[in-house]
Amino acid sequence: MIPSRQTLRRVNGRAPSDLDVAGVDLILHLMSAVEVIRNSVYTRLHKEAGLSEGKFSLLMSLRDAGHPVSTGRLAAHLGVSDATVSVMVKRMLAEATPLIARHADPEDRRAVLVGLTKAGEALLDWLLPDHFARIAEFSAPLNAEERDQLVGLIKKLLGPDPAAEELGDLSVPAAPSDKAAPEENETTGR
Repeated sequence: MIPSRQTLRRVNGRAPSDLDVAGVDLILHLMSAVEVIRNSVYTRLHKEAGLSEGKFSLLMSLRDAGHPVSTGRLAAHLGVSDATVSVMVKRMLAEATPLIARHADPEDRRAVLVGLTKAGEALLDWLLPDHFARIAEFSAPLNAEERDQLVGLIKKLLGPDPAAEELGDLSVPAAPSDKAAPEENETTGR
């Protein structure tokens, strides 16, 4: 339950002019919207397929890329740390039917790439029509112009996303590194 602007002014304890109740009201409504979206959209993904929001985002990023991607690029694209992606990948690889697979990076033998398996592709093919339908249903009270306007306002509120600007499109493979290939270790052959 979101308090009214009058309640916000009353509980502030300072003069009404000292509080931007519209800003507080905005944040409370955004937080409420996020909870509703998580409950109505993402909770179903977990119930239907055992996917957390993070795993689903990782799978969607891999599908968008269309090819295996390094964990570093995935982390930057998802806006999380490399360690977070590494843990998520490790857990997803340990599942009975892995939705992702590791691949050797042909450009750098030290690096590992992650891509979708056939099971991961099939799961997304099965999930996405209903998932997008639920999102469309949630956003149906707004017409296309209002949705675009709201997206623009939220982007303005959040400011530029440096990670998105640096990463760009995951479907475009990263440029090969200018680094020289590492020397092989005599004991491991790497």
